[in-house]
Amino acid sequence: MLIDAEGRLVSAIPVIPGTKHAPHRVPGGMIQHDNVNLEFGITPASSEDEWVENNGIVISYCADFLRKSGLRMLVQASADFPDSELNSLEAKTFGCDPDFSPYTMSINSVPPGAAEGNLRTCGGHVHIGNDEIAEDIDNQAEVAKVMDIFLGIPSMLLDKDPTSPRRRELYGQAGAHRPKSYGVEYRAIGNYWISHPKMTRLVYRLVRDGLSAYESKLTAGINQKMIRAVINKNMTDKVDGIMQGFVIPLLAADTRELLSEMLEMPQVDIYEGWKL
Repeated sequence: MLIDAEGRLVSAIPVIPGTKHAPHRVPGGMIQHDNVNLEFGITPASSEDEWVENNGIVISYCADFLRKSGLRMLVQASADFPDSELNSLEAKTFGCDPDFSPYTMSINSVPPGAAEGNLRTCGGHVHIGNDEIAEDIDNQAEVAKVMDIFLGIPSMLLDKDPTSPRRRELYGQAGAHRPKSYGVEYRAIGNYWISHPKMTRLVYRLVRDGLSAYESKLTAGINQKMIRAVINKNMTDKVDGIMQGFVIPLLAADTRELLSEMLEMPQVDIYEGWKL
């Protein structure tokens, strides 16, 4: 989200070039306005360091670009925008393609009337690609379920944004994903992880370890119905038990170490996190 010098929410539509179908290319990736928010994507990364670096390059570009307009980025999952920033047709139009549940293999529905109010949300979607995932829609669905275990569940502890549960009521239900020609886009988690390079690095490691567990079929015995319910119903009291009993034993040593550090980190402003 974008804010002005007084901390007021500002629409990205007149500020950020690029659209969903015609993104604006920048160093390290692309930017565009998505409804009233700033959306960015990175050039696909084939290593952990490249992933962190590409995110950092685009985030730094955005910070410099916005300074010209006296605006700043606000990493927040949901907020009610003022009427004055929603007075255009584009600001009132929701153009996202639907996402899917891997548990029902059907389109996720948005509660009636959700698009009629002033609430706007931000996610932190992770695109995962390899030949095995790309070749089969069932593989894509299974990877989305595994990401619930390795990203969705940990995010309920890592994401300290108090506005995140409200986002999850509308978007980001368990397993929310879109099949892609190269693999899958996992859409369940919020944008908290872009605020600090260490958190960005942790997301890469969690995905890496999740894919390793998927390929080795180490998650076959985990109760998917339980995972889905915990995420969708925001059952935070169940998360620690799942982490200790199922997730942490499947993590690599470097992931466990960084996870422990990030669990202690408070919510960080993106400018502080990336030293912008």
